[in-house]
Amino acid sequence: MNGYQVDFDANNQWGGNIYEQGGRGIINTPGHALLAEPGQPVRVTATLADKATLDSWFHKDDYNHMMVIAQGHTIQTYMNDHLIMSLIDNDPNYFRATGLRGPEVEATDGYWVKNIHLKKL
Repeated sequence: MNGYQVDFDANNQWGGNIYEQGGRGIINTPGHALLAEPGQPVRVTATLADKATLDSWFHKDDYNHMMVIAQGHTIQTYMNDHLIMSLIDNDPNYFRATGLRGPEVEATDGYWVKNIHLKKL
């Protein structure tokens, strides 16, 4: 599936990161607010949390509650009720207003999801 995806991994290196499949690739590491504008690289506008804080919110070897809010040009990701990434995408070359939703598994020994909820805003 091309478009935005929210990453999650067992070591919390990329948890909540926004990756753009078929586009810009890794947009940034978790813990930042970002702004994408036409003809410019995506830039960090604020730091939301450092790595140690992100790790303190992560539940190693347990379920983590992930929430993605995509409304208009803004995508925000939350992990265990903490905002860990925010992207305002004003670049018409990459912004996608619609798309598919679904979990993706890449090179892992196990993957469990439960209680998936979708709500149109």
